[in-house]
Amino acid sequence: MEEDNLRFFIDLGSTFTKLVVVDLDREEIIKRCQAPSTVERDITVGLKQVLAEAQKEIGFKYPAKEFLLACSSAAGGLRMITVGLVPSLSCEAGVRAALGAGAKVVGTFSYELSYFDLVEKLCSTWTSSIPFTPWVF
Repeated sequence: MEEDNLRFFIDLGSTFTKLVVVDLDREEIIKRCQAPSTVERDITVGLKQVLAEAQKEIGFKYPAKEFLLACSSAAGGLRMITVGLVPSLSCEAGVRAALGAGAKVVGTFSYELSYFDLVEKLCSTWTSSIPFTPWVF
């Protein structure tokens, strides 16, 4: 099985992160796995778990970005902050891309983030289970 023929379809849900690995040459699903989602803290934890499980069984190298396709089925979408240089161009494009992917945009920033903006967004988006102490400069 050639790794260039594998595609990785990922669903980042509110309960489970699911992965399906498809061999395009053989036109078959070769692996399905899931792990509890970690959307409340770090979404990559659940993603790394399903990739590691599939890698252990199939034996592929870490897949290149062009072989990954992900979506979110999380209730209400994943919380996302968009950052751009120009509000009417890159910020607007970021918001549209996030909304088009099903995300819940909780903030948009352009040009430079002030210390207040950074602390406010970090404190409002982190859960109470994660200790966070703002730095004072």
